[in-house]
Amino acid sequence: CFDKEKTVVLGSGGANRIRTAIFQVLSNLLDQKLSCYDAVKDDRIHYESGRLSFESVGSKKGLKDYIKSLGSKEVLAFDEPNLFFGGVHLVENNKLSGFQGIGDPRRGGLCLVV
Repeated sequence: CFDKEKTVVLGSGGANRIRTAIFQVLSNLLDQKLSCYDAVKDDRIHYESGRLSFESVGSKKGLKDYIKSLGSKEVLAFDEPNLFFGGVHLVENNKLSGFQGIGDPRRGGLCLVV
């Protein structure tokens, strides 16, 4: 998503989960080639102090049982997007299509281009 045609700026409020939220959105943009909208809305995962927390929405609903079968002791699964994972807000300036953005729905965010 970062090339001569596009510039992306993103950020998040929160605490310990900022790094994993920002990293996951960047990975979605760069590695998975998702749109900005899909990169922000995609399921999140966070590991801290021996607990694996994740969103298992849609086709990933069986993920909790699979992770527990691997021997993970503390697993916290959310069946829908949750504010626990923070909120990443993103703006893109695309030289071809102009500005667009997304405010993470986990934080009640929105974007208005004027």
